[in-house]
Amino acid sequence: MLFVPFFSLLKFAIAASTVATFSDPNCKDSFRELNGPNGYPNGTCKTLNSNGPFKSFQLVNLDPECTLTIYGQDPSGDICATNAPQIEANIARCYNASWTYYSFDSCAVPEATTASSSTGATSSLSTSSKSKTSGNVGPIVGGVIGGVIFIALVLAAGVYWMRKRKNGIAEAPNDGERHEMPAHNDRYEMQTKRYTYFGGELDSEKPESDVKHSSPPPVELPTPKDFRN
Repeated sequence: MLFVPFFSLLKFAIAASTVATFSDPNCKDSFRELNGPNGYPNGTCKTLNSNGPFKSFQLVNLDPECTLTIYGQDPSGDICATNAPQIEANIARCYNASWTYYSFDSCAVPEATTASSSTGATSSLSTSSKSKTSGNVGPIVGGVIGGVIFIALVLAAGVYWMRKRKNGIAEAPNDGERHEMPAHNDRYEMQTKRYTYFGGELDSEKPESDVKHSSPPPVELPTPKDFRN
């Protein structure tokens, strides 16, 4: 889209010399326009009715140092012949349809600046389009990299959480192991308990079979002599 107006301006700059034709004899009703080409040192002879029949025309614009030469019909039939009627047209002056040919002559030498300026404009457009492209690529690449980093962080956090959860389950003791008590022999416990016998204590560290029970001391009975006395 940027190249269309650029080349339109370029075309206008190259072919700025313009002749306007009219459908009435007084240059009132516009009909068509005739543009260049400008000539150096002499231009190309062209017919004024190339865009259709007209009744009048006038010179609208000229490039620097250019002149518009208009020619009448030559009896010999030659186009823009030397012997044909010819005059140098003036800008904004109305001419009738008796003039049949025209040419833009004596124009200035085409400068190389036109080509260089067009090349510079093209290169500037190319540079601007490249800068726009690179400017659009930068945020896209940054967004993609940021998204990849975010996804990687989420995955790493998920893996870490799952591993931590598995390790916590493995280290936690079972309920059976937590409340398990060593088994005891009830019989042995009964044998090792301390018992009280007549206010005394038996050795509870020995088995019941090894405990010696004491009998009451012998009592001396009285003799018949004692009763005699």
